[in-house]
Amino acid sequence: MWQDLFSHMCIHLFFFIGVVYLVGFLISLINRAFYRLLGGGRFVCYATGLIGTPIHELSHALMCLLFGHRIREMRLFCLDRRSGVLGYVNHSYNRRNPYHVVGNYFIGIAPIVCGTLVLFLTMRWILPSAFAVCRDYLSDFVDWQGQGEVLRQVEGVGALFVSFLFVLYTEICAGGWQIWVLLLLILSISIHMNLSGADIKGSLGALPLLGLLLLFCHVVAYLLPGDAYMAFVRALDLAGNYLAGMLMLSLTLSLMSLVPALVIWLIKRPFTR
Repeated sequence: MWQDLFSHMCIHLFFFIGVVYLVGFLISLINRAFYRLLGGGRFVCYATGLIGTPIHELSHALMCLLFGHRIREMRLFCLDRRSGVLGYVNHSYNRRNPYHVVGNYFIGIAPIVCGTLVLFLTMRWILPSAFAVCRDYLSDFVDWQGQGEVLRQVEGVGALFVSFLFVLYTEICAGGWQIWVLLLLILSISIHMNLSGADIKGSLGALPLLGLLLLFCHVVAYLLPGDAYMAFVRALDLAGNYLAGMLMLSLTLSLMSLVPALVIWLIKRPFTR
């Protein structure tokens, strides 16, 4: 039925576009709360930017290369006090090339996805216990998503946050160097993987073509014989589930950055009255 096609199409648009922008917006709010707790924190912005900004800009650059854009100029880290810009990637592309145009969406959202992947893979190397918590959560989230258990997904984000705090506390008590490296990376990368106004503006122009491309793929798969369409839907559902899980992980890691900021704010509060 064409109604099924429309339903699946809307679901995929929500997961591949709607959830991405929603999480990006929430991470931006967390970013603002972080700096507000620190009273502006320009020094902290620059200090964390030494690691976070290059990863943010390299994420853009990687997607530029994957989608055939020409990188005209790139600064991985710079201090522009007037504009507040810490880094940038200037790129050009053929506006008549659909592949180039669609690439703008992935170039714009790259910092969230790539930043989370960097943290996820780094955990596996330097702190396997934290990696195991995130890996199990991601697996559970995909299962819950496949079963339509929205409430368990929401509870899972809270459980992940608590479990991650417990792992960090245990590792701090153990006194290993790995935990401090991981905390520095989480603070630096998660704070700077928020989407800037330029990132969002650059990605929005690709949405109409991206939606048409997704619709075209749905229609073609729907017209194929047998159960080709349902196989196509299951594949996109699985990809969307993993993407949503990674985005929830990125949101949780961003929330982790508020913990040290809140501790510092509580310590400073008696002296600022």
